[in-house]
Amino acid sequence: MWIFLSIMGLFLIGKSAEEWFLNNYAKQEVAIAVQTGKISIQNFEETIQRIYQEADYVIKVQKIVFKKSLADESEMIPDESKSGFGAGIIFRRNGAYYVLSASHLASDDPLPKFFAHFRNKEKQSLEVVASNSDLDFAVLAFNDKKFHPEKVARFGNSSALKPGTLVLAFGFWATEDLDFMMRNGIVVKPVGPPNFFLKSRLLISQITVPKKIITHSAQIAPGFSGGPLVLLNGEVVGVNVILTPVTSIASPINEILEAMEKNDEKYRQSKKISEPITVTASKVFKNQKK
Repeated sequence: MWIFLSIMGLFLIGKSAEEWFLNNYAKQEVAIAVQTGKISIQNFEETIQRIYQEADYVIKVQKIVFKKSLADESEMIPDESKSGFGAGIIFRRNGAYYVLSASHLASDDPLPKFFAHFRNKEKQSLEVVASNSDLDFAVLAFNDKKFHPEKVARFGNSSALKPGTLVLAFGFWATEDLDFMMRNGIVVKPVGPPNFFLKSRLLISQITVPKKIITHSAQIAPGFSGGPLVLLNGEVVGVNVILTPVTSIASPINEILEAMEKNDEKYRQSKKISEPITVTASKVFKNQKK
């Protein structure tokens, strides 16, 4: 009887028994690794500082949606209720540079404009070239096709994640400030479909959960949406999309890359070509779902 009441209590405070067990199991694994010398605190700090300094591939993404002015209908002004900030991940694919972000940030609202803000104060305009709501990711391209970013992300294997794997999350405040932030945590639950209790809790808040997720304990903020979930070797294994009262949620990078390949293959088959997809070609899939 007491076991049943304990589990019900966890549900009432917003935490499922499965999440509770995995979270505590992961913390125990980290503690054991430190005690046995597998993880050195000094090396751990140095590694985190190095990854932080090398994370110039993480940018702030600004979305501006316009509306007609009530004073003058011929004038378009920013719609603050639909505009906002998030994060993005610069990557290179088929010889072109893109920004990977969250689809709920880059949704196709009327007359949107997107901008990439770099930590060195540089600014570039972007356009959405692909969007997938099933995994909550979007791909944006730089309007300046001659722009070459200094750093790009390295993608890892999200399918190899295990409970207790140490991870870092990068992002910004959801304001105009360019304060770059990092949070650390552990993988609570590896790649898999969201459980019933998680989907039910978020459904109440009208939040759609990706079909496959990584659950982790790095407490992300609203401006972290679209930012990377990173391993201690610097590889990106996920895109952060949701913060819950208990854990954070990221879309796994393996599934995202697979969805990109499927889009590429659809285009090649429709045009009967075999060469890699370019920025121009990828526009065919603007805002298409998986």
